[in-house]
Amino acid sequence: AVKMGFQTVAISRGKEKEALALKFGAHQYIDASVTDGAKELKKMGGAQVILVTAPSGKSISELYGGLARGGQMIIVSSPKDMIQIHPGSILGGGSISGSTGGSIEEAIHFSVLTEVVPMVEVFPLEQAALAFEKMMQAKVHFRSVLKMTR
Repeated sequence: AVKMGFQTVAISRGKEKEALALKFGAHQYIDASVTDGAKELKKMGGAQVILVTAPSGKSISELYGGLARGGQMIIVSSPKDMIQIHPGSILGGGSISGSTGGSIEEAIHFSVLTEVVPMVEVFPLEQAALAFEKMMQAKVHFRSVLKMTR
């Protein structure tokens, strides 16, 4: 979002995620484990767009109230639980939509244009089982890459 020119606020749970969010270019970080993310967004005037990457219906439901009038929530994850929005909260003209993103070609073009590079955790091929185990336990940092050597 920063590379697209937006003022970006990262919201997650846990103080340990703040440094990485700021490194990625977020202008501010909200720790939703200690404060209400939606209320904090409203104090800033509300979000025009909330891009949801967390697979938590509860978190999504809580953040909807942080939209500005006419704001849009775009969900790019697959929530594991139900999303519940109070009917009265949609009167501000906010909307929710889902997206699987653009094509691979569009992503590569954007990455080249804005110099976005992926963050990966590299494992030698001999550690494929470890890489798989970490992935299944959601302990991999971003994406696992197996490196084959000759």
